[in-house]
Amino acid sequence: FCVAAIHAGRGNSLPRDYVPDAWSSTFYRPEKVRIEGVGIVNQDMAYFQTRSSVSALHEGFLTSVIEAPHGDEITAFHLCHHRSSFFYEVRAHEGGVLSIFEYSLTSADHKPYKVGEFQDTVEATALACVDHLLLRASPASLLSLHLQTEAVSVLRKHDAMEHSGVIASLAVGYAADVASRAKIFAVMPHNRTVVRLHLSADGSALLDDGEIVIPGGDGSDGALGEATAHEPSHVLWAREKVLFVDGCSLREVSEQRVRTLLGAPELCPEAVNETVEPAPWASRLSRPLALAGSSESAALASMLLLTAEQVVEVQSREDACSDASADAECSARASGCGWAEGPEPDQHACFECARVQQWGARQRPPVEACKLESAPRSGTRYSLTGCGCAPPPPAPTPAPGPSPKDEEDSRTAVQVVLAVMLLLVGTVVAVLLYRGYRRGAGVHEPY
Repeated sequence: FCVAAIHAGRGNSLPRDYVPDAWSSTFYRPEKVRIEGVGIVNQDMAYFQTRSSVSALHEGFLTSVIEAPHGDEITAFHLCHHRSSFFYEVRAHEGGVLSIFEYSLTSADHKPYKVGEFQDTVEATALACVDHLLLRASPASLLSLHLQTEAVSVLRKHDAMEHSGVIASLAVGYAADVASRAKIFAVMPHNRTVVRLHLSADGSALLDDGEIVIPGGDGSDGALGEATAHEPSHVLWAREKVLFVDGCSLREVSEQRVRTLLGAPELCPEAVNETVEPAPWASRLSRPLALAGSSESAALASMLLLTAEQVVEVQSREDACSDASADAECSARASGCGWAEGPEPDQHACFECARVQQWGARQRPPVEACKLESAPRSGTRYSLTGCGCAPPPPAPTPAPGPSPKDEEDSRTAVQVVLAVMLLLVGTVVAVLLYRGYRRGAGVHEPY
């Protein structure tokens, strides 16, 4: 969904600078399973991790890829695009052992291979691949595992009582390059910061404590260096951009600016009340649990955002409609454009009809896009005549009611009629009585 120069606020939310050429829709709704990790290759292929298995969603069909041995639990998951594989960590049911496996998406044998094992340690909070290394973050440490030699390097250790440096999420840009040239980002929730890490060429050491990219603060958008994070939890590198989950929103760093793609950091409904709307300012998400991005080779840049209720897809692509700034101009476009307008002055957007149609098709039950015109939805009015929708019929005009003068004249007329009727009744009664009297008098007269 495309938004041009939007600054939005709802409730007590800060003004938001929403990203042009980004829109969202429901991608998948799990039934009777609890998804904990996600990965996406492209729009046709995604992977979901639960505590017991990893499954593939391909063209709408969900199939199991691997299952943990009975009683064991999968505690972490990471899809590695440059190796065409995914990594997952398994905790043995008897405890004390954590094993990491790699599963190749292209290998003919379809078997996972153990690449690392750890004794008496805590579960991973994040996994990320870079070159021939696998980074593993946990509340205890940040490790580097060499996938060819199986050598393990401790990059950072954390004191059990000190959580300021603990990493909750990792993302790598240029992951196929050598470790020293890759762009590695991490979220440190305790400090409420997004940082960049620098590794040595062989990946065996950190070169510094981390360069702060987004400091903690109120979660405001704006120029890089002024914008802040409210409650960051996940980070992702996608096509020269850093995306991060902040509270109950998805935000991005691009071209020295921080903007919002979806939701608002401090507005967090219960999972059953979350909404994904065509207009980004109208969407409200419960707290996201995972974030993943498509391969750089995919035709479209897609991100998957996992909540307790659903998997949300956020896409970013050019839109031929987004430069229109008024309803009439937008609806007149020959390419087929729709218009959305929120309750705030700067909440408006022109978008391609295909986007709102796909949004409607993914609702459960499906929503006919043209029905958005019938009434405002989540405070947003839609104009879709440019998408072939008939304008909503005007509300029927109520019949004019009587004026006060007409009501007074009506009361007077009723009173006159009643008076005349009483007079007539009185006259008739008098005549009848008189006739009765005359007849009675005639009977008693002598002859």
